[in-house]
Amino acid sequence: MGRICIFEDDGYRNFLPLVHLRAVFELRFGIDLLFQKIIRRYPGAAMSFFCRDHIASLVAHNHGLPVNDVREEGCLFINARFCLDTNIPLEGDEEIGMVGDSMAYARFGPQKSGRITPVFCLDEGFPEFMRKMNVKVKDCDAFMAEYPWDFILSNPARIGEDFNEMVEGGALRGTMRGEVHPEACVVEPNNVFMGEGSVVYPFSVIDGKSGPVYIGDHVTVHPNSTIQGPVSICSGSKVKAGTRIGGGTSIGEVCKIGGEVEESIVLSYSNKQHDGFLGHSYIGSWCNIGAGTVTSDLKNDYGPVRVRVNGTAVDTGKMFVGLIMGDHAKSGINTMFNTGTVVGTASNIFGGGFPPKYIPPFSWGGAENMETYKLEKALSTARAVMARRGIELSAEEEELLRALFDMTIHERM
Repeated sequence: MGRICIFEDDGYRNFLPLVHLRAVFELRFGIDLLFQKIIRRYPGAAMSFFCRDHIASLVAHNHGLPVNDVREEGCLFINARFCLDTNIPLEGDEEIGMVGDSMAYARFGPQKSGRITPVFCLDEGFPEFMRKMNVKVKDCDAFMAEYPWDFILSNPARIGEDFNEMVEGGALRGTMRGEVHPEACVVEPNNVFMGEGSVVYPFSVIDGKSGPVYIGDHVTVHPNSTIQGPVSICSGSKVKAGTRIGGGTSIGEVCKIGGEVEESIVLSYSNKQHDGFLGHSYIGSWCNIGAGTVTSDLKNDYGPVRVRVNGTAVDTGKMFVGLIMGDHAKSGINTMFNTGTVVGTASNIFGGGFPPKYIPPFSWGGAENMETYKLEKALSTARAVMARRGIELSAEEEELLRALFDMTIHERM
């Protein structure tokens, strides 16, 4: 067989706004992205993606793999929200694996593979479709994310699992390919990995005692910083002087991090480089969190946090949930975000007081007033921000942003 299709299903809706400009399998969980974990598990297998039609061209542009290209050949289909504990065999009898009501994977031969992909994003009729396929259905007791906070709260353990896999089964534990200043402190060095070209400046502490610390290539940790595992900091990122990074935090590539960050996931090319607290949060790409911005991740009564998801207030059942912020969003200095706040893609939030707990895409303002962020101004800002990293706003992403602006007019009204 030898072919794998990584797909997103109708569950993508629960991960908006994080997936307005990406597929679910492009989200970070642990050290790397969801689809990268599957590629790592199946070296040499032919890979393809299946996602919503309107983001397919951007996904193809970003990764250069076949997208929504239905092949009449045998294939193992893997749901992006399903995190493998052990590899599912590429070869074997036709089979559908289920976690609750969601299809986690499906292994089909040539006759069925070309018929299944169009139903991935259609939850209506899916049970009937499976019945007609007439193959064995297996219940799986495994992790299947339903909401962003599932990734946030499971991230500490996932960092540890990825660490063991990515440092070649533990063979590279304690490997320091960069430069650690003699007056920096590395606690439990066997639980730390640092890539080439990375630098740890004096009086910083890298603490692997409570979990592994993974530092990619060309990462700079400035003086007086504390990093307490499990933590992942990907290549090209900078940890500003005096930063405190707590366990369960994953930082993507080319980010700037400062202040206090705890149990949060930050996607690539985002900045939170000033004082202020970010906790139990999930931040998209190309975001900038202004100086003094703070997030609440715990209610005063210690009760469960409610988050608006796909137009409905959802009781998370969790005590700790902070901020969920879509790509290209910004916050001004001293902005305050309440527990369970959702900030839409390409929004610009500022001013005193707590802004609303749900902020639609392309919003401009704060607690006192909220209006539409003009599309051309938002695009101009995106181009300027990306140019600072030597990256152009692609035609595919611009087209998607323009479409998103039109699709969400009713939310801003």
